[in-house]
Amino acid sequence: MTGGDLLHLQYSRSNRSLDRLYRLPRDTVSLEDFERRRHFDLPEMSDLELDAEGFRVRHRLAYDPDKYRRAWLTERLDTIRGERAARQRERRAPEPTAISWRGNFAADAPPRVCDAAKYSAAEGLTVPSGAPIAAVRGGGRHRGR
Repeated sequence: MTGGDLLHLQYSRSNRSLDRLYRLPRDTVSLEDFERRRHFDLPEMSDLELDAEGFRVRHRLAYDPDKYRRAWLTERLDTIRGERAARQRERRAPEPTAISWRGNFAADAPPRVCDAAKYSAAEGLTVPSGAPIAAVRGGGRHRGR
């Protein structure tokens, strides 16, 4: 055996052991492999399965010498981290509350009127009792100075 044969034999053995650790998906084998290759399977995993997948990917990434497989493994690990972060944001997000818009607009509210008994002539109230507040000079204040 030559040196190249030994290197190939060693590489094929390590490749088989890496496949036992974490098998890389192949597009043409099955639909599951196709989905795994494109990370479509991650949203369907439970949190425990997602953590285990990340653990296996990190270990394969630590030992795999092939740069093309490492690129996919790095992409897979980033997608797993993104899925985990999205789930945490979803859990922390407050539940939306129902907002009632009825009665919150000025057009829906009944008109406010001045109460002459409440204000004296000394305060400068010149609007007769029962007049709309909008008629008072100065907008919303009852002092007509």
